[in-house]
Amino acid sequence: MTAQPAGPSVTVTSFMTDSDFNEITGADAVFTSSKTTTPLTATNLGTYYLNTIFQNSGSSAATVQAVISIPPHTSPRWHRRSA
Repeated sequence: MTAQPAGPSVTVTSFMTDSDFNEITGADAVFTSSKTTTPLTATNLGTYYLNTIFQNSGSSAATVQAVISIPPHTSPRWHRRSA
């Protein structure tokens, strides 16, 4: 996400939290390599929140534009393992 505040009086702070709103600095992910791809196999369970705070310390209203880039959907290739 990029934030473009209008003026020096606006500060932007971002941080991630877990589902209990405890601050976290990252998340685990497991990838499985094959000959041609490296698909995402698993992530740690739970919910993550990206918290972004816009604070205007000025004496007048400010306009802030937040741009969130979302990549196009790609269908994962699932491989069934035989037992």
